[in-house]
Amino acid sequence: MPEGVWTDGAEARLALDIAVPQGQPLVLEFRFGDDARRSPNAHAIVHVNGRPLAEWRFGTGSEYTPNGLAIPAWLADWCRPIDVSIRPLLPFRPRNRLSGPGDIRPGVQLRAVRVVEG
Repeated sequence: MPEGVWTDGAEARLALDIAVPQGQPLVLEFRFGDDARRSPNAHAIVHVNGRPLAEWRFGTGSEYTPNGLAIPAWLADWCRPIDVSIRPLLPFRPRNRLSGPGDIRPGVQLRAVRVVEG
């Protein structure tokens, strides 16, 4: 997804049908778009298989852009496909978009996800 996909709504969900064997931890590596740092949803909680696992912050500095999510084996084995949800603490309201049709920043801009055995 070269331009990235912007999530929308109060929650973004990914269902990942992965080939990592049962009993193995894994890491999800995220590649966000160049505009992700300007996300109107600057603070989100990431849930994996229904359990909160990480807190993400997006901002103008590169130190704020998350890039990986370690998932322990017991949580990866909880259910398949693995359910990842990104829930903004204060979801962006579409009525707050900047004027004009060019504001397409409804959520988080994601370009790619890679699964690595951990």
